[in-house]
Amino acid sequence: MCPVRVTLIHNAGAGDGGSSGEALVARIAAAGHQVRHVSSREEGWQAALDAPADVVAVAGGDGTVARVVMAMRDRGVPVAVIPEGSANNVARTLGIGEGGPEPAGWARAPRRRLDVARAVAGGREWCFVESVGGGALADVLRRAAADPRDPGGAGSLRQGRHLLRLAASGAATAGW
Repeated sequence: MCPVRVTLIHNAGAGDGGSSGEALVARIAAAGHQVRHVSSREEGWQAALDAPADVVAVAGGDGTVARVVMAMRDRGVPVAVIPEGSANNVARTLGIGEGGPEPAGWARAPRRRLDVARAVAGGREWCFVESVGGGALADVLRRAAADPRDPGGAGSLRQGRHLLRLAASGAATAGW
């Protein structure tokens, strides 16, 4: 069997810190694969996706998974999700359990399609993988992105609940 060329995009800050980049590289290499490792926090990480690869592995939370999947759309290279975030909604939707698929099976693993959807409003376009929302949810995400205490977004359930309460207290009712 020829080794699988893997580009690993890793967000070490996802969830509770998850696996170290070195541990992930060792796990993938132990399966006989060639690994190129890049942190999602490095500027220009997307350039690593241009190198030849048989599989792109993404270890992180839903945001990291979404960014990699959107960058890989229409390239014909499968993406292996290694869930390391707090919610891991994308991985759970795909039936991927904790720790992700075993690298030894990546060469022959069944493939599933994951849609990258598009929303257009006010002359702007957004692509998304996990969800799209408006109203109070959009306000929560805007507030989370602007919070200097948590530059990665609503990083904890407590912070997310707090931001949702703030958004809901200022939201107009729809006449229900």
